[in-house]
Amino acid sequence: MPLNTRDLAAETLLLLVSATLLCMGATSLLVGLLLPQVVFGPMLVPDAALATLLIGVSLLATLCQWRVVRLASAGGLTALLLYTLLHNLMAQGVSESWVTGQPRMTSLAAAVLLVVNVCLWRGVEGVARQRWWRATGIGLLLFGGVVVLQLWRPQASQATLFTFSPLAVLVFIVLLAVTLLVAGWRQRHKRLSPGRLTVVVGLAGVLASSLAWLLLSMHQRSSIEQQAGYLLDSVQLNAEQVMTERLLLMQRMAERLATVEGQPRDVLLTRDAQNYFRDTLSLHAIALMDASGVLSWSQGRRHTSDIWLLEQLSTPSVQAWADIPFDRPRLLIPDSLQPNNVIMLIPIPDSAQRLLASFNLGELLSNELRLALGPFHVDVSRLQHRLVRLHPSGFTVDDGEASTLMLASRHMGLPGGINLMLSAYPGQHYNWALLGVMPLSVTLGGLVMSWLLAFSVGLVGASVTRAKELAEARHSLADSEQRYRSLFAHHPDAIFAVDPEGRFIEANATCGRVTGIPREEVMQRHFANVIDPDDVTHVAQQFQQVLGGEIARFEVSLRHRDGQQRLLDVIGIPITVNGRVDGVYGIAQDVTASRAQQTRLRILERSVEASVNGVLIADARAPDLPIIYANRAFSVMTGYSLEEVTGQNCRFLQGPESDPDMVERLRHGIQHQHETHVT
Repeated sequence: MPLNTRDLAAETLLLLVSATLLCMGATSLLVGLLLPQVVFGPMLVPDAALATLLIGVSLLATLCQWRVVRLASAGGLTALLLYTLLHNLMAQGVSESWVTGQPRMTSLAAAVLLVVNVCLWRGVEGVARQRWWRATGIGLLLFGGVVVLQLWRPQASQATLFTFSPLAVLVFIVLLAVTLLVAGWRQRHKRLSPGRLTVVVGLAGVLASSLAWLLLSMHQRSSIEQQAGYLLDSVQLNAEQVMTERLLLMQRMAERLATVEGQPRDVLLTRDAQNYFRDTLSLHAIALMDASGVLSWSQGRRHTSDIWLLEQLSTPSVQAWADIPFDRPRLLIPDSLQPNNVIMLIPIPDSAQRLLASFNLGELLSNELRLALGPFHVDVSRLQHRLVRLHPSGFTVDDGEASTLMLASRHMGLPGGINLMLSAYPGQHYNWALLGVMPLSVTLGGLVMSWLLAFSVGLVGASVTRAKELAEARHSLADSEQRYRSLFAHHPDAIFAVDPEGRFIEANATCGRVTGIPREEVMQRHFANVIDPDDVTHVAQQFQQVLGGEIARFEVSLRHRDGQQRLLDVIGIPITVNGRVDGVYGIAQDVTASRAQQTRLRILERSVEASVNGVLIADARAPDLPIIYANRAFSVMTGYSLEEVTGQNCRFLQGPESDPDMVERLRHGIQHQHETHVT
């Protein structure tokens, strides 16, 4: 059965969407497991990608009527979804999956897919199942509205519904809902058969669109990593400048101390310390150490702020570090458990004394660095311990664990000898899901163009096939018409066609011979002008009966042009066109001679029947010459009825008194086929 345009469009769309879901699941699964750091954009977690792959296979199997494949994929999907629900219930969250080793789907996503899985289990054949498919498709579209709202929520709040990008969920929902609705409303429930070339073009379009999405996402990831790298360069440069300024500030204090001696020196130290505490919020304590390692003076921001510095200076490791002869400012992180607390040592010119200060490195960087971080946040760490998280101003700090998706990192050496690690991550304040709009828009545009191209190719193929069928039909029609014309023209009986008004519209040559009227003169004549006037009423009634859709047989007489009266046996057949009777075909046979012969035979039969002589007729063509007729006179003379003698040989009439010579003469006459008279 040829496809019409609507069926072709539906089948092409179903093929492309099913293939897209299958390709979407396979690509996301491979990228998520093998290349998790290559793509940045709308992605499905591997568990969801596996579910999408199974749904794509099951949909394709449903539409192609592969029952075993459909049930196998639906069974695998059921097992995956039930496992997800049970594991989420026991773990109270979406931790690592036992199937893929990546985060699992949320329970909400698994519950929605279970409803879809019911469609895949039941199939699409039958009115009730079609309604279930349509209802599920409409429900998915409504759920898609909830997903759209999620796109404008902060990224942290999106995780309560999905462990993957809401944009990827939205695309998946739209594609799946379209498939369910189109398959549920499709009137043609045979397996997909849009044509081989259409399938090749459609699948090529799906692969090209998927490749475009992958390349665009990789390019987007590369661009974002490049931006993050530029940001870390800026952070490093600013951090080095800030630390250099703080070292110079403390070095100037040391230089002033070198020019002051006696009691005014303590007053200067106290006054400068208060000024530094006011101007540098990260500075906690300042102390002065003589050449022997004894503190001669200390001052804290608060009463107890210098306790940590004094405790650290009493440790052998710090004392050994301080005794190292070095004429430039130095930095030391003495306690690995408190990596933010730093000791600064500045030698005093022309003196064996040293100026010491303690400050909080995290506070220093957080307060002094004024950078436009954009959509990123930057972690400053040392030896796997985070010192501070830099974030754009105006947003709250998320002090939780850093994202596993690190975009860029740098080793930074601060002036004074401290090495730090800078790491850039996607900021929680920015909706990164919207970055996938451009790659997905290009991909969806490619899919739409692929569908239109595949549909056009299928339409051209269907048109070519239809043209071939029409050419074959025309050839067959011409052949049939020639056969009909040959039968019509050479038929020994008169064949004619009459319109509903009773006028001849077609007649063969035999009509002219039967009526004595040339064929050209018969055309457009009314049948009443051809037959005897006495038969017009009867023929008109038969004509109306045929126009009513029945077949009629009747006899009609007419006068031949040679003056002889002719009797015709006519069969009237209705001409039906598009369910409506559009005329009458007539087949007329000249029965004038046969009717005359029948009349003569009837006269002869009545004469034999009325004869006073007994008459027997035997069939000379049959074995044993059986009797086939006996007249009434024979029955009267012999006492045998016609039924008793029919089928027997005449010898049953012989008896003991029969003359053998007479019997032999009869046999001889019959064998030699001549008349014989005996008594």
